[in-house]
Amino acid sequence: MTNSNKVQTISNIADALTLKALILKSAEIAKSNILSLTSNSSAINLLYELKFKETGFEPLESKPINIIEQLNQLFTYLVSIEAVIHLIKIYPDKTFILNLGTASGSDIESSDSTIIAEVFSATSPKSNSKLEKDINKVSSNSSAIQKYVFYYSHMDIPKYVENLKTKYPDVQIYKVPFDEYSNNPA
Repeated sequence: MTNSNKVQTISNIADALTLKALILKSAEIAKSNILSLTSNSSAINLLYELKFKETGFEPLESKPINIIEQLNQLFTYLVSIEAVIHLIKIYPDKTFILNLGTASGSDIESSDSTIIAEVFSATSPKSNSKLEKDINKVSSNSSAIQKYVFYYSHMDIPKYVENLKTKYPDVQIYKVPFDEYSNNPA
């Protein structure tokens, strides 16, 4: 695994699991910060600190960040890792580049650019039409041979997703399971 901040090269599952451990460690740092704030703050002060102060932790740049930003990044990073593990199982001879956060390019692409994927997490697959926008983005790529969208949402809308699969048959769409992260599995 090579690391250039938000661009990660992953060539095997062990690399992906190493990155996952780093990201989960940042969640532990944020939890510790939140627990400290909870015991030392009024309710409004706690919410203020969570929204406006750097109570979270950015794992790829090793720096404090706003907890809201960490929540958004963390779950997208985890979807990316689950997605690349899935892709490595299908294409074990490929190396994948993860463009995390605001890095340009497809969220995941094989080093030879024949496989691309977009990833996201959201409260609903319909949120901001993100699923359809990502499907449209990978579908319009004329050079990639295999095209994927991986997402996580606690909300299931199977008919909506099935309609998109029918509309975009050249894109494989996967909902990533997050059972290990939740006491209430999806």
